[in-house]
Amino acid sequence: MKTIAKILIAAISLLFSLEVNAASDRVYSVATTSEIHYLVKINSSQIHSGASTLALFVMITDEQGRVVAPVQVVRPGLSTYSFSEAGPVVGTRIASMIFNPIGPSYQPFYCAPDAKTGKFVNGGSYLFNLYPTTNPPKID
Repeated sequence: MKTIAKILIAAISLLFSLEVNAASDRVYSVATTSEIHYLVKINSSQIHSGASTLALFVMITDEQGRVVAPVQVVRPGLSTYSFSEAGPVVGTRIASMIFNPIGPSYQPFYCAPDAKTGKFVNGGSYLFNLYPTTNPPKID
């Protein structure tokens, strides 16, 4: 009888430990569904006034140039664009603004990208600032 009781106690403790592990796995899987949020702010009134004639796009890429979230079209009057990506991620994220050179406008356009490197955590928000202009960059 003592042997059966010991086996039952061992089996019950094993079942409880499996339940605890299963519960912790469920919590972990919920955490991996969270996303990293990127906000890209366009800081220029020059581009917004001429944006109707330029086909501009805002995008987030990794250090190898791969797009990590869908590209968005720049709309006049909107200065902040939101992107999200499944995470967590360690690496570099680059916000940039590009234009379609085949568009109807011949207006010059310049915009330096904004890059951030490090660990991007689930639920975190990261701000990128772009400063587009129609003036060419100054060469030192």
